[in-house]
Amino acid sequence: MNKRIVVLGDSLSMPRPGIDYEDTYPYLLQTKGYEVICRSKRGNDTNIQTLEQNILDDLIFLNPDIVVVHLGIVDCAPRLFSRKEQRVLSFLPTYLRNKIINFFSKRRFYFTKLRNLSYVSENKFTKNLNSLIDRIDNSRKQIILIKILNTTSENEKKSFGFKEKINTYNDILQKLAIENNITIIDPNYCEDSLSEDGIHITCEMNEYLKDKLFKAITKV
Repeated sequence: MNKRIVVLGDSLSMPRPGIDYEDTYPYLLQTKGYEVICRSKRGNDTNIQTLEQNILDDLIFLNPDIVVVHLGIVDCAPRLFSRKEQRVLSFLPTYLRNKIINFFSKRRFYFTKLRNLSYVSENKFTKNLNSLIDRIDNSRKQIILIKILNTTSENEKKSFGFKEKINTYNDILQKLAIENNITIIDPNYCEDSLSEDGIHITCEMNEYLKDKLFKAITKV
């Protein structure tokens, strides 16, 4: 029986303009003979992924042999507004909402430095991942973590401390991998890895992750 793999991630592991479904590493892993179920969601972070219903739907009910956790960039990226503030903005008249967003966006570097805001704090990121690992471990599944891919210098100029945040959250992933004896993959060794937005991944990176995941799976 083929091993069943579940991918828990955000839009990086999903198709998008310029990346067809057949280009994504979850699809490419299927060509190696595995059953791959991609449960990634756009805008997904560890707060969302650890909601009980998502744990049940994406993990427990699917009963995978292997779980790939590819989360973090949505958690750590510098933000102008929290999710709660975004919900408040959504209720404002369009002209007023756009005026506020444009004001902050034109001064993005200043406000991201002033507010030092991310969707998920470092402590909550650690807590969420420990919770997720515990739920997976209780089912005796193999876990593979994927580190956060660094961003471009252009994004660093727009959002204060972007690369530093990525490094900090990657350190958390690395520490948890060591503490729990979990395989971790670092995508930052692949060239031609970032798309034009400095966040999403290229076809080359999808190929790289497919190869790294295949090696990690067959090693066990």
